[in-house]
Amino acid sequence: MNQEQSNHATSQEAEPAEVKKPRNPDGLPHVHVAADGTLALTKPDGSTAGKVRLALGWPLRHRNRYIAVLDEKGHEVYMAAHLEDFAEDCRELIRREVERLYLETHILAIHSLRDEHRVSYWEVETDRGRREFVLQGSETNPYRISDHRWQLVDVAGNRYEITDIHALDSKSRTLLELLQD
Repeated sequence: MNQEQSNHATSQEAEPAEVKKPRNPDGLPHVHVAADGTLALTKPDGSTAGKVRLALGWPLRHRNRYIAVLDEKGHEVYMAAHLEDFAEDCRELIRREVERLYLETHILAIHSLRDEHRVSYWEVETDRGRREFVLQGSETNPYRISDHRWQLVDVAGNRYEITDIHALDSKSRTLLELLQD
């Protein structure tokens, strides 16, 4: 064996057959802000997924449960049954991100509402000021949480809530009744 063959054999022996990534020290998934400003996930086995986003399972009122981490294409890369299933040092980041994503604006009055072929056009007063939005009609939009509480999701994904339809002024209630017919 010449010197070149000997060096080649030595370098082959030194290379591991399989590179193993280190595990997270606490064994829990970790969500963090990457250098590019997007969210990233480090899984318990040490592998990472970049440019991820969070999504909640149903029902949305459980903000600390059924938290999915989705990749850029919307495919689930991780699902946690509870917020506590994530590393402790990233839970506040997850809480803030979930609140930002699922921010609900509360409707206080309805100024105008028209329905055209299962598409409704709303002009409302909310706890964040006057808003106009469009709902694509379906059997679940608006979603009736109870007989007096409704949740609406507009075509842009913004969430609105009518906490108590009985507390609305009479004009607003009349407009809602027209929508129900």
